Amino acid sequence: MSISPIKYISLMKYHLEYVPNLLKQYSKVFTWKQKKNLRIVDIGSGPGNLLAKMEPHFPQQYKEIIALDKEIDMVNYFNAVPKDPRISARQLDIEISEIPDDLKNRFDFAFSCMCFHYAEDICKAFKNSSQLLRTNGESFFIWCKISHIYNVYKYLSKIEKWATYTNDFKNWNNHFDNDNPLITVEKEFNKFGLKILKSEELNDIYYEEEKAEYFFDVLNSLDSVSGRIPKYDLQKYKADFNKGVLTQLIVEKTDSGFKHKLHAPTLVVASKKTN
Repeated sequence: MSISPIKYISLMKYHLEYVPNLLKQYSKVFTWKQKKNLRIVDIGSGPGNLLAKMEPHFPQQYKEIIALDKEIDMVNYFNAVPKDPRISARQLDIEISEIPDDLKNRFDFAFSCMCFHYAEDICKAFKNSSQLLRTNGESFFIWCKISHIYNVYKYLSKIEKWATYTNDFKNWNNHFDNDNPLITVEKEFNKFGLKILKSEELNDIYYEEEKAEYFFDVLNSLDSVSGRIPKYDLQKYKADFNKGVLTQLIVEKTDSGFKHKLHAPTLVVASKKTN
């Protein structure tokens, strides 16, 4: 089983609700409206539906938008969708050892929503993101403090049958899940020439659904491990995977039944490249 763009889009409904408003709030700190031939990069674009929602909020004099994602299925889906001819997608893992020369120092503005919590080496992701930007280029990054899919893999790593497939996550700890995450983020950004313009921590974000199956489907859509599971074990794997998903949910009783909530505490950071 590969990453599923169609299924993943169902999770994006929550991002579509609040991310455009965050960009409006933060746009005051950016100088992008003063720049001609603006070059924009979307890091971890996924299927591209969020970028489509955000694009009208970007200065319309932009020269190009390049969407980057490490999953080829996401890139192919994105490129097949009708859009402005100035927008394109290509495959790139933001944790790559070296940014391609044609992308280095290319962009005036970098945007990323809900990507960095999937990075195993998030500092490498920050470093590479900085390399994409020109000097004085600006960025707007949003990511969750919790990587729910990796937490599920950590749960599976404790089950002998799946330990071989998920062993890399047996000691997984969520990035910046501490008392002063913004201070830690600022220190890391400074290492790579990124000066914080504005930042905030949003701890009251929850995704709520009546049925847990919604979250089963969403996290299954992101599951890259299942593609390595033998077919005869796949049903058992999915059952255990969903048990892992349940460990990530808050279940509340309501008058009509139950409500399932996924906590998604979020960091929002705007920065400027100074060198």
